[in-house]
Amino acid sequence: MKLMKAISIATLAMAAISGVANAAISGTQTWKMVDQRLENTSNGQKLCLTGAGLEQATMEECGSNPDMQNLREPNFAIGGTLILDEHPYYAYGIIDNKIYIVQNDTSTPHWSHVNGQMITSDYDGHEKCLDIEDGINVPGAKLYIATCTNK
Repeated sequence: MKLMKAISIATLAMAAISGVANAAISGTQTWKMVDQRLENTSNGQKLCLTGAGLEQATMEECGSNPDMQNLREPNFAIGGTLILDEHPYYAYGIIDNKIYIVQNDTSTPHWSHVNGQMITSDYDGHEKCLDIEDGINVPGAKLYIATCTNK
C-alpha cells in the first residue's frame, strides 16, 4: 500500500512538473499551420502571419490577405521554409532579427515546428523562436525572432 502511494505521488509530481514546463511556453511563441496559414491564437485573437514588400511582417486577420498569408505546406513540411504559395520565389526570412518577405534561396532560414514553437537560428547560429512584438497578439503587431521560452 505504501509503495502504491509513493508511486502515485511520484506520478502526480511528474505530471505537475511537465505541466509547468508546457505552460512556460509563451503564447506569442505558439503557432499552428491552419489552411496554409501560420496562425497564433494568444490574447484571445486568431491572427495570421502576414507580410508586405519591404515592411516587417505583422499579425493580421486570417484570410484577409491570402497572397501574403498562404504558405506552401509541403515546402514547410519537407524543407522547413515558409514559401508564399502565390509567389514561390519569396519566403518569410530574417533581416536584423525581424521577419520580412525575402527572396527564396538557399540562405532562406529553415524553420522547425516543435511543441508549437517556430524555431530557427539567427545569423550567429543561436536558436531563436518566432515571436510577436510586445508580447501581445493584435492586428498590426510586428514579428521578430527572440530567445525561445521553454522548449
